Amino acid sequence: MKRCKNCGAIQSDTRSVCLDCGAALGKPMSEAEASRIEAALDDKLENMSDRTDDFYVPFRDKLMGVLCIFGIAAAILLIVLAGAAKEKLGDVIPDGVTAIVGSNFEGVLTNEAEIDVDSIRRMNALDDAMRYAIIAIICLAVACPMLLFPKFMWFLDTLKYRMFYGWDTTPSDFALYLRKIVTYIAYGGGMLSVICGWFLYF
Repeated sequence: MKRCKNCGAIQSDTRSVCLDCGAALGKPMSEAEASRIEAALDDKLENMSDRTDDFYVPFRDKLMGVLCIFGIAAAILLIVLAGAAKEKLGDVIPDGVTAIVGSNFEGVLTNEAEIDVDSIRRMNALDDAMRYAIIAIICLAVACPMLLFPKFMWFLDTLKYRMFYGWDTTPSDFALYLRKIVTYIAYGGGMLSVICGWFLYF
């Protein structure tokens, strides 16, 4: 391989004049330098190929996938803390009262005056926080692998068609677009549920 000293273009050893600028080419470069340039070109071409792949994972999706993992951990922690807080309140509130509170709050206050109203409200808030945490775990568990491993998830989705029908499972533009929408909705719903759950906990 030869490198043009005038414009830097890489040429074949058989060339004596640069194809790009017409300048005279010197001696061929050393084998070590040629190998280094070929490796760099291979890496560049491979990177370009990856970026045009239907399932290329951009940095934004990688970041969102990592946030999904943290969101799931936060939701699990919320369930643990809310459960512990409910156990402490269980000694103050008789069984079944929280269910009555939702439908007939005034009646409970009249008939059970000794019950601490703030404790009842706190118990209901903890129940809601745990529900939000469960929703968050489900949504983020769906979004996380689709964000980080879209190609593998597509493979799993289409495995039965590959095995039993021999269908072409190349995704259409509509399928890719729809999967992105579902993934982002699941991510947004999961993260919002985590935030709402912690808000209710505090």
